[in-house]
Amino acid sequence: MATVKPILWKYQKKQDGTHAISLRVCKNSKCTYIPIGYSVKEKEWDASCGVVKKQHPNSARLNNLIAKRVAECRDVAIEMETKDASIGVKKIKQKLKGTGGSDFFSFAFEFLKQYDNEEAWGTYKSYKSAIVKFQEFMSNRSLAFNDLDYKLMQDYRSHLIAIGNNANTRTQKIKKIRTIYKTAIKAGIAEKDRYPFEGMQMEHNKTRKEKLDVIELNTIRGLELEHDSIIWHVRNIFLLCFNLQGMRFGDAVMLKKSNISYDRLEYTMDKTGDIMSVLLTEEAVSILKGYDLHTKADEDYIFPLLNNSMRGYKYEKVSSATAVANRYLKKIAELACIDKCISTHTARHSWAQLAKSKNIGTSVIQQAFAHSSSKTTEIYLESFSNNVIDEANKIVVGK
Repeated sequence: MATVKPILWKYQKKQDGTHAISLRVCKNSKCTYIPIGYSVKEKEWDASCGVVKKQHPNSARLNNLIAKRVAECRDVAIEMETKDASIGVKKIKQKLKGTGGSDFFSFAFEFLKQYDNEEAWGTYKSYKSAIVKFQEFMSNRSLAFNDLDYKLMQDYRSHLIAIGNNANTRTQKIKKIRTIYKTAIKAGIAEKDRYPFEGMQMEHNKTRKEKLDVIELNTIRGLELEHDSIIWHVRNIFLLCFNLQGMRFGDAVMLKKSNISYDRLEYTMDKTGDIMSVLLTEEAVSILKGYDLHTKADEDYIFPLLNNSMRGYKYEKVSSATAVANRYLKKIAELACIDKCISTHTARHSWAQLAKSKNIGTSVIQQAFAHSSSKTTEIYLESFSNNVIDEANKIVVGK
């Protein structure tokens, strides 16, 4: 019968002066060692009892964890020995690693590799940020899947609140950890019945979506801006986005001469992969005429916020251009005396608002935005109904 005992691995000291706590699994004079992901100093360890001394600030929690891992290890060993009495300690260790004993962060960084390419660079950065932030919370210690439980995730949520993360940021970080955990379940690394997110509420605060009315858009159009200046280009791209069915700024800034086909603009939407074909409005044609397209090669960018010599992932280039544009849009709002915090996305929200106010159906707006679900479109529209309701109320009350 296999025996399991918690020990302190004294043969290797970490930089902080601590030693790893491990489980020693022995059978037939052969032993194997399984780290539990935590470490303490030698003076904080009671070798005779296999527990952390009370002088350690987290002794109670660590001792509960040790007892839990010992019980799990014994259960697995008994289960395997019942089926095969000759089973060895190496196979017991392999079984433990395949049922929640594996390190969460090792799996998470392997999971991350699938997004380490130009097309998925935004997703890569988002997941990496979530993993690293959680790893920092764990003080860069390893974390077995079996130890990632509901209480730990609630502690992490409290930590995110304490460091000032808002509800939406907290939810995004936790959702990414949840996705990694679900992937580990499918891979047979984590156990489904230990799923730590059951019943965990995901917070969400509605964000204010600024949009401009016709008067405000006309004011921006009428601003006297220095020709060929950055602020002039930013205004042009913003108005082009509005003209082209609320086109995303990232798609607009990457437009090339080859995207123009007679009286239409044809491009692949970067976020969804949808192929779009949009009729060029008079204002869109007027804006594009200012960029001497006849002098450009088909693969040249139309707008100068990007250029063909820029290195790095597309995501990084577009993110940099977006940051620049948002700074200048704030300046444009000031010059136009518009008391709103407008951004590159405001053109998209404004198009949706005006479409709705002209009684264009949600299904049409959904198709214009290439949304896969009407629910996504409703996010744009849910705060756009005040004027419509006001007019309806005037009809109802006769004023």
